[in-house]
Amino acid sequence: MKQLLPKFWAKFVSGLLFVVMTALCLAAVTGVAVMADGGAYADGGTRLRENVLFSQVYQNVDIVADYYGVYQSAQELGENTGTLSYYESRFAKENSNYFFTITDADGNVLLSNYTDAYQYSDATAYALHRNPQPRRETKTFSSEEAMSEYLESLYEQYGDRDVSASSGSIVNEQTGEETFELQVQYTVYDSETVTITGYVRSNLEAKDEIYYNLFWLDKLISARNWLIVIGASSLVLTVALLVFLLSSAGHKEGEEKIHLTWFDRIPLDLLLFIWICLGGITVAMGDVVYSQTEAIVFASMVVLCWVPLILVLLMSFASRVKAGTVFKNNVLYWLLTKIKKFLLWLWHGLCYLVRSLPLYWKAGVFWTALSLLEMMFVLVSGSGETLTFWFFEKLVLTAVLILIVINMRRLQEGAKRIAAGEVDYTIDLTHMIGDFKAHGEDLNCIRDGLQTAVDERVKSERMKAELITNVSHDIKTPLTSIVNYVDLLKKEELGSDTAREYVAVLERQAQRLKKLTEDVVEASKASTGSIPVNLERTDLNVLLSQAAGEFTDRFAEQKLELRFSASQEQTYVMADGRLLWRVFSNLMSNVGKYALEGTRVYLSIDVQRGRGVISLKNISRYPLNVSGEELMERFVRGDKSRTSEGSGLGLSIARSLTELQGGVFDITVDGDLFKVTISFETA
Repeated sequence: MKQLLPKFWAKFVSGLLFVVMTALCLAAVTGVAVMADGGAYADGGTRLRENVLFSQVYQNVDIVADYYGVYQSAQELGENTGTLSYYESRFAKENSNYFFTITDADGNVLLSNYTDAYQYSDATAYALHRNPQPRRETKTFSSEEAMSEYLESLYEQYGDRDVSASSGSIVNEQTGEETFELQVQYTVYDSETVTITGYVRSNLEAKDEIYYNLFWLDKLISARNWLIVIGASSLVLTVALLVFLLSSAGHKEGEEKIHLTWFDRIPLDLLLFIWICLGGITVAMGDVVYSQTEAIVFASMVVLCWVPLILVLLMSFASRVKAGTVFKNNVLYWLLTKIKKFLLWLWHGLCYLVRSLPLYWKAGVFWTALSLLEMMFVLVSGSGETLTFWFFEKLVLTAVLILIVINMRRLQEGAKRIAAGEVDYTIDLTHMIGDFKAHGEDLNCIRDGLQTAVDERVKSERMKAELITNVSHDIKTPLTSIVNYVDLLKKEELGSDTAREYVAVLERQAQRLKKLTEDVVEASKASTGSIPVNLERTDLNVLLSQAAGEFTDRFAEQKLELRFSASQEQTYVMADGRLLWRVFSNLMSNVGKYALEGTRVYLSIDVQRGRGVISLKNISRYPLNVSGEELMERFVRGDKSRTSEGSGLGLSIARSLTELQGGVFDITVDGDLFKVTISFETA
């Protein structure tokens, strides 16, 4: 089944079957509901047939009334019209299973086509209206309530459609009394109440609407039990197909990740709004359906159109859920994000204002107090012209004060940032005036001086590193010769044991000097970033397991017990495996040189806050009277007597190589406990 999920043809076929099964299920459920409501499962459909016959008879009452009106007009004119011929043909025995008889109040038959036995009949009193006569009248009422009561009586007598009215009020200027005038127009008919009795033929010989309605109703009644089976089966298949389609949503052949189409990238709330609008249009279209045939056609079109639309929306929703974009890909989410950014901007602005409040507050309080004092003198001793001049003067001086405060604030902020070490920060001198601008230029010059000093310091450090590297290279040439000649001396026949001891000392010290030279060169390259770094996905558990396996035997010879604890989950980091191995090698070698015999060495891997953390702990052989930061400096050793092997460059090289790979290297010293912590971002 999983192999079919990304197949397009499987989705297409399942979609078509889903539409068909859904339509079949809705039709079956509707049929079962109609059968149950009509009592077909209890009486075999007798009452349901009677209801259908009643509706057919009742629907023909208005048509028969129109037929009788046309018939009377033809009798008065003495000629047969085309409309009359239409009705006569429609209700002819061979064309209709519906018969009728129209009788007056005395029981006299006015018109009838009843010629056969019937299986159902219904009599309806019907008011026939003829000879419309429009009437207009104007009435005056003393109160609005009386006018409304009269208008309501006209509506009840003649109907809302045949009555139109307009009203107004008149006030008597002398008495002040208010009267209400109503202008109304309505239509009066000559009315005749008749009884229209409808019949349905016992033997439905004519192929009219009644015949086909009862024919399909009988088919439906006979299949009423099968409708339950069909509805249940189609419902199960519909649910199964829906589950498959939702499971296949977002899967595309040849792609492992969830694939989102252009439709899936449309905001979800926008799609829902469009679907709701389409639903409203569909409901509005349903209001204009009048006949039963139109209702069936409209329902079929709704099912065939809306089932695929709903299916597409559900599959798109499933794809968004799998891709994790169901909340983010929304217009509302976009608006909330913009509102959040605006609120954050407003918050930062308020925080900046609060931080700057002391300067503004002092200036504002001083200026307000001074202005109030001046205003009191002006109001007491000044004229209107003096007050006007004072007001405009204060406007100008307030603007100048605001500009001065802004300039002072810029200078204050710039001085703080330069003092904090931001040597690349430049104070904006735009719109600054006078001495403020000159002071800003001086601060910018201080910044340039600091930048020059930093550049000189960096240049000095670089030259120092280059000097160390060059000297180390120069030392390597004679040192290589010394090593080679010592090796040659070892192969010669030396006359005494003392000479052989001298050669052994020369060899040991030459190798030590060679190792020191190599460490100096490597430390210089690592600190200047001259070593190429190839970052790739590295498994810390595998790499440290290999390191632990290699150094376990060495530690055993030095009476050290290595305890390695790997991470419970696979821990991947982006690092250069070659350089990372050199870091571990340096640390392990450092442990072998300086760890106290008979103690344990702990090496562990853990994941903390999204970082792979490597921890190495041991007890030092020598008292550690220096901090961890000092131990990472070049040529600093834990052995103050410097009688042991080592150059004091191992930890410095390890830190430089770790930082080249984007890691963090830290040393903690607690008494004689020596702890190294290395961490990388997990990949």
